[in-house]
Amino acid sequence: MTPFLTIIIPCYNSELYLKDCLDSIRTQGFTDFEVLMIDDGSTDRTGCIIDDFSGVDSRFKAIHQQNGGVSSARNAGLKAATGEWICFIDSDDTLKPDALNTLTNLADNESDIVFAGYEIFNNKPFNIPQPITSVKTNVELALELFAPSDYNYMGYSVAKLFRRSIITDNDIHFDESLFYNEDRLFNLSFLLYTRKGMYTTVPVYNYIERAGSAMVAIEGPSFWKFETDLDAFIKMIAIAVKFGSDKLIGLVNRQTYGSYLYNLHLNKKYGHNNSIANRRLNAKIRTALTRKQYYSMEAARRISSFKSSVYNTYVRLARLSK
Repeated sequence: MTPFLTIIIPCYNSELYLKDCLDSIRTQGFTDFEVLMIDDGSTDRTGCIIDDFSGVDSRFKAIHQQNGGVSSARNAGLKAATGEWICFIDSDDTLKPDALNTLTNLADNESDIVFAGYEIFNNKPFNIPQPITSVKTNVELALELFAPSDYNYMGYSVAKLFRRSIITDNDIHFDESLFYNEDRLFNLSFLLYTRKGMYTTVPVYNYIERAGSAMVAIEGPSFWKFETDLDAFIKMIAIAVKFGSDKLIGLVNRQTYGSYLYNLHLNKKYGHNNSIANRRLNAKIRTALTRKQYYSMEAARRISSFKSSVYNTYVRLARLSK
């Protein structure tokens, strides 16, 4: 019998956290699901753990593949999925106790996607917004990816439901060439083909930040991987234009420019200002933005930098005068 929901979990060397993740799914009140656990070439006991779960509960299915990265693992899950809806979970995170009921109750016949809230655990206070649930158009949801109303960031592929027929009918997949921003690119690609969706601030997902996470690794020897963040934004520019929203296009353009600047910063800090890398970054941004767009943003940045410099000088002199 076809399940209502397919849960896809990319797993790589996650033996320390994987059982907590899987237990948080198995104990949900909603039970009409299959879980595709994709072992992405792990070298620890991850493969054994997912085999054990699949042997005990037939809803849990183990898939083993050579290491190809998180996008490759998610794509393998999409190919094997049979559910009407798709849900992604990372193997070192967990679901809130009633997460699947909250999500599936919002998955009606008129909606193609469900956005839900989350909680971040990183030894810092995290404020959960007031509970709000509403219907949003695909443009409104696309704007949430770049200028979220209630959370700091909504570009994750987790804490969401996706109607699988839209993925299969339009050959939507994760870009395996990207190390960063691949999930937001997937979300935007999906939203282009949707009618509307449900949006709730109710948290359904526990996002647990760990010392070795990809975002933490930006500042360090692997900084060069972050250039794919810019590559993802450049691809999102082409998609954003198809929505016909000037606001969305402007947001994507500005954040593309921001990614370009941060990549220049990383190259200067960790790449010793490599001239080949700088020329490559410059070529990419000039291909992505028109000359007018580029110089407009550059002028705004310089004005902002000048104002900040003047303000900091004033504060320093004021302190010295006391």
